Amino acid sequence: MKSRPTVSVIIPTYNRAHCVSEAIDSVLEQDPPPDEVIVINDGSTDNTSEILSKYGNEITVIHQENAGSGAARNAGLKRAKGEWLTFADSDDLWFPGRLALLHQDLLNKDNYDIVIHVADLRITGENYDRGLFELQGWKLSDGSGERVSDPLARAMKGLYLISSAIRRDVAKKTKGFPPDLKIQQDGYFLCAVAAQGSAYFRNSAVAEVRRLAGDTTANVELWRKNPLSARRMAQKRIDMVAELNLTFTQRQLVCRSSSGNLFELAREESISKEGRPRRTLLKMAMTHPNPFIGWMKALPPIIFGRSGFNLVPAKRTNFIRVSKSGQ
Repeated sequence: MKSRPTVSVIIPTYNRAHCVSEAIDSVLEQDPPPDEVIVINDGSTDNTSEILSKYGNEITVIHQENAGSGAARNAGLKRAKGEWLTFADSDDLWFPGRLALLHQDLLNKDNYDIVIHVADLRITGENYDRGLFELQGWKLSDGSGERVSDPLARAMKGLYLISSAIRRDVAKKTKGFPPDLKIQQDGYFLCAVAAQGSAYFRNSAVAEVRRLAGDTTANVELWRKNPLSARRMAQKRIDMVAELNLTFTQRQLVCRSSSGNLFELAREESISKEGRPRRTLLKMAMTHPNPFIGWMKALPPIIFGRSGFNLVPAKRTNFIRVSKSGQ
């Protein structure tokens, strides 16, 4: 009988003394428990250190100067020893049974070669409660699962670290979490993993992503306050994914995603009067896998300016904006 794989949990935190215990407790109370829990205190200036010290040997704490969530998670990646890596943010929660479900699926002989396991989650906030699979339109009956041979398309659209488990040997082949990405560090990492093999998707909610009062670290805040900056950062993430060792089909997918985002970036440049929207549209046309479609989309706004964007019946390239880049 196949033995239960070892699992590491990586939790970055920064000035979350008011909620970090809830997150850690939701991980430690799992049955079976994780094999190791690594908490990276990313230069907190509140009493986070005092709270973490109370856990003693139950967790491994890494203290570092404040360098951002990407650097904190990278520190966790270097320290982790488990065969599988899981993640939590210090203001979110794992549901009971999260690890039991993961082990159940990993011990299934049909999943012996998957590189990533993805479960559903709840995204909650004031007057808001939605599921990831619901938002993404992944049609699976409750509690069921499916194997996806090439999960890159789903990763490009948006996954969450807190409901994902990644094989450590596969994670080691990536660049980890690029610190120079203000947002979508996790998006790049999950794409880099998903490009390497098959995935198993389980329609069972295993965690809750919470939008707490005063939370300003969510991606949604940047999309709302500065959509131009958000689009540029999204494009940087797509360009980094394009540098991966991709199959022809995967490269076509990334080019299509890039083209769609460049179109919306040009729209934001036109609205804000920042940047050079025509140059962005030219790049969009040349990036599209089908040059004819690319130029048909680019020409109306090139010719008519801002009003020309409304003449293109394009499906907007949006990413899950309620995901968080914080800790």
